[in-house]
Amino acid sequence: GSKIAIIDNKILRPGEMVGQQRIDHIADDHVILLEGDETDFLYLKGSTPPQKREGKK
Repeated sequence: GSKIAIIDNKILRPGEMVGQQRIDHIADDHVILLEGDETDFLYLKGSTPPQKREGKK
């Protein structure tokens, strides 16, 4: 069921901590990390990050 991410050779699941950040969501090609009010997207190796959205589609 639950997706996992492998970061620094550790197997991580949603809700686990990476340093000071908590994993919020794991998708096929990225992980969403939360730290306080900050949200970071971590793109997994071998994936192509989507273009940054800057008001354009």
